[in-house]
Amino acid sequence: MVAKVLTSMVTTVPSILIVFVLGSFYGHVQMPSWKWVACAVAIWIGTLIFAALAVAVGYKLNPDSVQPVTIVVFFFFSNFGGLWFSLSGGLLKFAEFTPTYQIVKISTDVIALGHVALVNVIGLVVWFAIFAVLATFGHASEPGLHPASETRDNAHGMEWPRSPLITRGLTDRHVPGTCPPRPN
Repeated sequence: MVAKVLTSMVTTVPSILIVFVLGSFYGHVQMPSWKWVACAVAIWIGTLIFAALAVAVGYKLNPDSVQPVTIVVFFFFSNFGGLWFSLSGGLLKFAEFTPTYQIVKISTDVIALGHVALVNVIGLVVWFAIFAVLATFGHASEPGLHPASETRDNAHGMEWPRSPLITRGLTDRHVPGTCPPRPN
């Protein structure tokens, strides 16, 4: 799970940098260097939360369902977290509890005020803990990921009992759903 989340975080760095470079050169955004760095770090840490969520969804659903479900969940958080438009009233009160709102609030507070409210940082930590726990339980319930389980072919989603001899490669007998043995 950790490797998947870290890989996701590494792949977001170029996107963040490109948006910031475009904002600086083409959008004429002017800020002190520390604010650029603080906003980039806030956004990057925010990707940690959603990477953990994506891993949790990936472990719990079949491969055909993961992308649509993830898109719907991300759309929900983006829409009701104030990412695309300003919020007011009851919708704002609801949004204050979403991770997207917390990330946006941290970035805008850095830009406008020069500091961050602790409640927003705590909110991000809580959301990360929730999604990390979901991903951990999803990982633990995946039968093909346990060394004791010798019955799951993750590539094909097929299940059958495997002989210990075949699993260890001590025989060249072919098992359906696996690669056939090479001719000598």
